[in-house]
Amino acid sequence: MNNTICAAFWNHTNVRGGNRIFPCCRFKKPIDVFNGNLKNILHSPAYDELRSLSKSNTPIDECQKCYLEEKLGKKSLRQEFNEIYTTENIELKFLEIGFDNICNLTCDGCWGEFSSSWANKENPTLLKKDNVLDTDEIQLIPDSIRKIIFLGGEPLMTNRHLKMLYKIENLSKISLIYYTNGTFLLSDNEIKILKQAESVQFILSIDGIGKLNETVRWFKME
Repeated sequence: MNNTICAAFWNHTNVRGGNRIFPCCRFKKPIDVFNGNLKNILHSPAYDELRSLSKSNTPIDECQKCYLEEKLGKKSLRQEFNEIYTTENIELKFLEIGFDNICNLTCDGCWGEFSSSWANKENPTLLKKDNVLDTDEIQLIPDSIRKIIFLGGEPLMTNRHLKMLYKIENLSKISLIYYTNGTFLLSDNEIKILKQAESVQFILSIDGIGKLNETVRWFKME
């Protein structure tokens, strides 16, 4: 029985600011540099190596969290991927993408990589190229994609998500998910575009109410 194979290496990628590519949200280090071509992203030597290790039942250091959960009898992210996707073809179906770290909140559980407000307190240089992905670089989007998660910063603070959606020929086949802090309303234009998608889901970060919320989610208007 293969206890290391993960369908994410065949179907998924996670692209973040600084043009960093991760195989999934748990992977502790980037494996490649994004050049704007989503069609070829899974065919890189780095992904080839991960698939080879995975098929040979070789443990991967950055996958230890999944292995530990499985050892403890909990369902891991690896197992969830394997329930949904197969390893028959190399085809990008699930994309997670974070364009930058722009965010108006300084939440206690966050840090500069995902919040410009935090970065401004920690190190202002993080506001620059280290955590920015220019949407103009995304030129080739495969029609195999069926699910997109927009990560933060706060994705609804800019129109970067819209720039990408404009480039997709058929949104009706794609489920969209936004990780948002819930402090921004959708514009009429955003609503018009999102209505074209197969489905739209908003995952809200809610840390409390009243004084607790004000303490945990320090607000800064940028």
